[in-house]
Amino acid sequence: MGLTVFPGFWPMVAAVAALGFGGALCEVAQHSLALHIIGSDADPPTLDARFSALCLIERVSAILGAALDKSYGYPVAIASLRPTMLTGTLRALLAETANAVLKAKKAMRLPG
Repeated sequence: MGLTVFPGFWPMVAAVAALGFGGALCEVAQHSLALHIIGSDADPPTLDARFSALCLIERVSAILGAALDKSYGYPVAIASLRPTMLTGTLRALLAETANAVLKAKKAMRLPG
């Protein structure tokens, strides 16, 4: 609606810049969470491979969601991506739980 009220080149530049800034903020949060999920205990090539796998899953999900939205509509696209989102949520929960258990074991100095 804003571009119909303020048409022209500079309002478009401002809109793209604002959306780009917002996207960058989201990207930083996603990368931070991804690095937290994959952990930092491995060597750099392993970390790169893990991070690349998570990025690939995210990109494939985005493409799949766009294709489903175009073909079947938004509600079907969202419903179809629920398993992917649930898997990611469960993976994050498992990573947090495993991390907490490992910290507890180190704190109690249990073997194992």
